[in-house]
Amino acid sequence: MKKSAKKKQKLSAKQQKMIWGVGIAVVALISVFLAIKAVETSEEIVRFFNSNDEIQAITIQGDEGFKMEKAQDRWTVLGRLEETDQEAVLQALAVLNQMGGEKVEAKRQNVGLDFPRLAIRVDYADDSFKRVSLGNPDPTGGGYYVEVQSEDHSGIYFVENILIDYLPLKVNNYLVTALLPWSPDQVESIKINRQSEMVHLTKNSPYPAEETRTNVGGWFVAEPYTHYYGTSYPEMQELNQALQTLQMNEIVEKDVTDLSQYGLNASSFSIEFTTADDQRTLLIGEAETESTTFARFADANDVFSIANELLTPFEQSASDYHDGYVKIIALDNLSQLSIESERLTVDVNVEKDGDDTHFKVNDQFLFERGFREAYTAIAGLPVAGLSEGAVYQEAEITITSTIVLEDGEKVVVLELVDYDEEHYAAFVNQESDFLVKKAHVDEALTVIEQVLEY
Repeated sequence: MKKSAKKKQKLSAKQQKMIWGVGIAVVALISVFLAIKAVETSEEIVRFFNSNDEIQAITIQGDEGFKMEKAQDRWTVLGRLEETDQEAVLQALAVLNQMGGEKVEAKRQNVGLDFPRLAIRVDYADDSFKRVSLGNPDPTGGGYYVEVQSEDHSGIYFVENILIDYLPLKVNNYLVTALLPWSPDQVESIKINRQSEMVHLTKNSPYPAEETRTNVGGWFVAEPYTHYYGTSYPEMQELNQALQTLQMNEIVEKDVTDLSQYGLNASSFSIEFTTADDQRTLLIGEAETESTTFARFADANDVFSIANELLTPFEQSASDYHDGYVKIIALDNLSQLSIESERLTVDVNVEKDGDDTHFKVNDQFLFERGFREAYTAIAGLPVAGLSEGAVYQEAEITITSTIVLEDGEKVVVLELVDYDEEHYAAFVNQESDFLVKKAHVDEALTVIEQVLEY
């Protein structure tokens, strides 16, 4: 295969510092733990690996075993096409240098060492090696029995859990598999293009901050809608988690000339990630297995596999990402709320007095708590479907919100136009995306009327 033209996935400086910080903390924790154990026990803690010896290879022997070799001060995981994570290997070496335990008298077959579940073999530059086989945990759950094979330390030892648990034993822990070279907070836009629809999620909206203050998740649904809408907090939490964990299983083939064999010559599912100054488009191909799918980036022909569960958060419909409301504006950002209909016409003025907010109709104060609760019925009108084919005409109900901005005011007009027997088409500034149920609107008006009569 030719050398890949794909850019190497590099961690940001912030991510590298975080990883190194965690690694240093782990090694320090283990060192302190061993020092405490040395004081508490009369048994000698024997270190298995000499940190002064030059390690040339590390082999994890087991069902999913792998081998790493060092050449010219760089480590390589053998038999894999991915880049080896040098920092991860150095952290593993630091943990190995702390590994040790108390020698015990035990028969191999009694502690699971006649057929060990896995073993760690370390090869040195002088052609010597050391091998630590992992047996059963002890009955108390405090550690494991291991067998050491080396020139200077052989026999069965008891090793505390911490010394095993902090050593990564899966090959992917030592590979650069992250698909996005940025932290999740740097991603500003995600465009998901599937055959069914295009969904555009963005952190940037054309509206002033005062108009969107209730959108606590910070993301908006733009396409396929005319307006920008708030997002479902749980859905976006899952999406943010996906951005953090999005990674390949493995590179299947580099520099592929026939992409059709992977369903990647003309992908019907793509995800475009955009930051302030960068962009990457992930193309999704055919299924590899029941749980994985082939994929590649649009600017490279290296094909890799990705777990289907990592793609699930990007496979939702626009309505799933949407928070489900027509237009929510924070009440405390208004200077006036007006409702005009055959049934009810009212202007509610919102006045600020320091930290206090007052609501007045015809210079009469409204019960604050009651009006706040009533306002949620108007502001929180739930969507009841798409307003396909809706025609703008005279509204039966008009709700006008005047928003106080830092440099003035903005007026948002919500007009409810008759659509069918059960629904209104909700037009915001004369453009409509959604329907609302007439029954919900009637209930909201009833709540407002009750507050006005209080």
